[in-house]
Amino acid sequence: MDLVKTAVMSLDDIRNLADHLPLDEKEKLISEVFSELPYEVKSRIIERQLGQSGLVVVMGGTNCSVSIDFCLQIQNAPNVDVAAIIEAVVERRKKDRHGHGN
Repeated sequence: MDLVKTAVMSLDDIRNLADHLPLDEKEKLISEVFSELPYEVKSRIIERQLGQSGLVVVMGGTNCSVSIDFCLQIQNAPNVDVAAIIEAVVERRKKDRHGHGN
């Protein structure tokens, strides 16, 4: 009789493995996992991550008018790398907050 061995990994084990991936592979893994999540979960993650940057994200088909320094409206375009755009904006905001703009 063949025995099947099952490895049980904790979240810390998985995090440790991911931490040792090269940055491009880590980005690919996170992107793939993120894309499989339900919309509501993606929204909560984005709000949590970007909330720390001082950015306000409005998701959905709503246009809004607020007092802002920067506004970006992204339509459903197949070739738009939304993650790269948001990451660039977050990095810019971090630099601006620490007095290193430009």
